[in-house]
Amino acid sequence: MGKNSPPEIPGPRPLIYYGQSMRPFFRDGDEILLETSAAFSRGDVVIFTPPGENRHIVHRISAAGAGGIRTRGDNAGADDPWLLKQENILGKAVFLRREGKVIRVKNGRAGRILSLFVRAVRPMRLALVKAFSVLLGKIARPGIFLKFLPESCRPQILGYRRPEGIELILTVNGRVLGKKPPGASWTIRKRALFFIDPEKLP
Repeated sequence: MGKNSPPEIPGPRPLIYYGQSMRPFFRDGDEILLETSAAFSRGDVVIFTPPGENRHIVHRISAAGAGGIRTRGDNAGADDPWLLKQENILGKAVFLRREGKVIRVKNGRAGRILSLFVRAVRPMRLALVKAFSVLLGKIARPGIFLKFLPESCRPQILGYRRPEGIELILTVNGRVLGKKPPGASWTIRKRALFFIDPEKLP
C-alpha cells in the first residue's frame, strides 16, 4: 500500500461524483470511497437514495434526530426536501481519489465548519458572478470598441446597384464584413459586431 493510499474500506464499490451541489470540495469525476456505518452524525457526507427514487446523491447531513435525517449540499441554498431514514443511506464518504491523489473527506464537526464557510461565501460569489455578467454584457454590446479604431480602420459602406435594388456592402480596408441585399437585413460577421452596431447602419 502506497504512502498516499487510503486504507481498504469494506462496503459498496466506489462511486463517481458528478454535479454542482458539493462544490468546491467535490469535483466532477472524483471517485468516492465509502464507509458503511451503523450511525451517522451531523456534518457527515453521505451517499443515499432519496425516498421513492433510485438515484444516488452525495450531500452532507445538516440535521439528525428521531424523526429522520436532513441533508444539504455544501453549495446548495437550502436543505433537501426529503427526510431520510437509516436504510436510505448507502454509506459515508471518507476519501476521494482525484487525478492520482487521495483526499480525506471532512466529516463531523470539521465538516459542519466547512459547510458553514461555503454557505457564508456563496452569496458573495453569486454577487461577483452577477457583477461580472453585467460587465460582460456591457463589453459585448455591438459597436462598443468602434471609438478605439483609428480613422484609417473605420468601416465604410458601399452601394451597388442590382436589378432588384441597391445592395450595401460593409468594408474595412477593402475586407467585406457584412452585406445587406436589397429588401433584406444586414448580415455581419460575428467578430465585427464588437466594432459594428447593425442597428445604426442604414
